[in-house]
Amino acid sequence: MGLASRLIRRAFALIVRPHVGFEFSGPMILEQRRKTSAPTGYEVRQPPHPGDEASIAALLNQEPGYGLWTAERVRTDLLDRLAAPDSATLILHRGVPVAVCFATDESTLRRKIAHGMYLYVVAQHRGRGTLAAYIVFTTLGACVDAGYDQIMAFTDATRLSALLLYLSSGARPVMQSLSCWWRWRKIKRRLAPALKRAARRAT
Repeated sequence: MGLASRLIRRAFALIVRPHVGFEFSGPMILEQRRKTSAPTGYEVRQPPHPGDEASIAALLNQEPGYGLWTAERVRTDLLDRLAAPDSATLILHRGVPVAVCFATDESTLRRKIAHGMYLYVVAQHRGRGTLAAYIVFTTLGACVDAGYDQIMAFTDATRLSALLLYLSSGARPVMQSLSCWWRWRKIKRRLAPALKRAARRAT
């Protein structure tokens, strides 16, 4: 690919990005981790056991937006790039995998940066966000414990349940592109009633 093509693609990426980002403060993550616990009847593997790669791939393949996964891709793209040994969490119910979350190392020469990646909870186990909150803050908590300077997460702008979880927990939206401004305005309008209900429950 020529230089001009690379510059055009980079400029396009700055204008339109398919995902929105959040930044999580360390104290907020630790507070949320303290407040959540695994629901009764679930087995937590943090990190996943050797041999769980195929089960993780099967989970991720249930979300069309995550692309095609294999056990090998789970190893190379996620497990080999973890921010910390415990920054991958797999949850099972009656022996069946039902939720997964990762945080990978995206550090620069100057800063330790972790990215929360590929949160997925099987639809029947989403409930009111209890399991999702537990797996997110258990996973990101490992990054705080490991001393990361910046912890972020990304999700598709249409995944309202994940957006609500992050915003209601105190995560800060990150404006990474020109399109983020109008996209966040639309998201906040759609989620306004749910965010108000969450705020009332928290008081």
